[in-house]
Amino acid sequence: MKIIETIWFNSMGFPCVGIVIIENNVGKRKAYLGIGQGHNEEYDKKMIAENGSPVMPETLESILKKLKGD
Repeated sequence: MKIIETIWFNSMGFPCVGIVIIENNVGKRKAYLGIGQGHNEEYDKKMIAENGSPVMPETLESILKKLKGD
């Protein structure tokens, strides 16, 4: 597993919310949503990638449609 990118959604406190995009061993990319403790970014990324909730492309497309008013 290789972490491609992490997008953080931070508030003024903890925990930190993030989406981690990974590439698995067969070259497929996936995204996971989770929370981190906010003390060690590398640890938080790994924990989200391994234990986060899967983010489906269809869900992201639906959110974008709603934001555009479709």
